[in-house]
Amino acid sequence: MTLSSLMLVAAALLFTVADGALFALAIGMRSTQASLFSVCLSLYIMDYIGKRQLTDIESRRIVYSGAAWLLGSVHRRLALGCGVCQRPFYLSALTTTAGAAWYFWRLRLHRNPVLLGPVSEVTSPAANVVRFIGQRHLRIAYGITVSRAVFWAVLFIYGPIYVIEAGLPAWVAGSFLSIASAMLLLSPVIRRIADRYGSRSTIVGALLFIAVCMVGVA
Repeated sequence: MTLSSLMLVAAALLFTVADGALFALAIGMRSTQASLFSVCLSLYIMDYIGKRQLTDIESRRIVYSGAAWLLGSVHRRLALGCGVCQRPFYLSALTTTAGAAWYFWRLRLHRNPVLLGPVSEVTSPAANVVRFIGQRHLRIAYGITVSRAVFWAVLFIYGPIYVIEAGLPAWVAGSFLSIASAMLLLSPVIRRIADRYGSRSTIVGALLFIAVCMVGVA
């Protein structure tokens, strides 16, 4: 968790002062940081949060994330976003430092029971790969996760590029990302739908809806 935070701070500083190869390095560090942080957070969630509470916790976490992405992308004349600071990367570095150095390490140094140690037994990752592949539902879950990650990457990278190439103003690209992120605020509604109709039907319906939307965009 600390390493991912340091990488994000370094990437933010490189974004503000560098271009060319160093800018590409910053992009790589930012992507690596996101993966490290997501994995660490997922491990803590799986280790300390029960299955019955997981749906509620994930729904709440997505809402908070959606709010941050919504405000971070839109144009300064419309909402928070870049208007908070002329150098939004500095703000990113500041919030990351506060999250890692203050909150996470404060929990660690105060011997908070949440961070005392793993509840589950530590096993070999290599041994778990074979077991993972051998289970049909886990293979399906992995496919859903990969498709979701690919969808978000395409949307957030190529969506704004297409907007700019179409000759539209830059604020439209930012608003496009904010509108897409605002959909995450519907997470509590989706959770209620899943509770009523089942997770499988909800996931299948969501994937079909995304497919129809992408065909429409094309």
